[in-house]
Amino acid sequence: MYQIGDKGATYASFPPSMQNPEVYAFGFALDRQMQKLMEFSKRVLVWPELEGLNEKYCDYAAASIRALYYSSEYDRDTKISILKSALNTYCYAGTVRGMEELLNKIFMNEDARLVPWFDYDGEPFHFKIVLSTDSSEETVRKFSEILQRVKAARSLIDGIETATYTYDLEAFVAGGACCQEKMEELA
Repeated sequence: MYQIGDKGATYASFPPSMQNPEVYAFGFALDRQMQKLMEFSKRVLVWPELEGLNEKYCDYAAASIRALYYSSEYDRDTKISILKSALNTYCYAGTVRGMEELLNKIFMNEDARLVPWFDYDGEPFHFKIVLSTDSSEETVRKFSEILQRVKAARSLIDGIETATYTYDLEAFVAGGACCQEKMEELA
């Protein structure tokens, strides 16, 4: 069995009645070009080699596959993690699993969990996020922006609770969008 790019593979693939010096020369030239093409293709691998991807190309890769919760502000490990799971994210968009994956990506070193409405006597299709440690206000703001794209349209977030603050995020949608935020300090 011959492989593409093997020396003499093209010539050997012709039937004996067509094997002559001209076909041998054609096969030799074609095999050399195929070897060059195969070597070049090894240098343009992106998706199988994400771990070795230069950080300056992460933004381009995210734009090409429209990674839902990607931001160029994240560190390299977070970017690579989001790129690896970006295609699966589309399968889980609008589900609890999709929101939990978002929590794990954004709040990697923290104990973040999604609490459905029936666990805290909320209204149907409402939920809240509970974080065990304080997060910067910028991280929470970025998370809430991304969450609006990942969650189901019918789901509403009641707020984000951290060790010190409660962020009350209520979004009302009616022909437009507005976001009301309230921050209160817990004693």
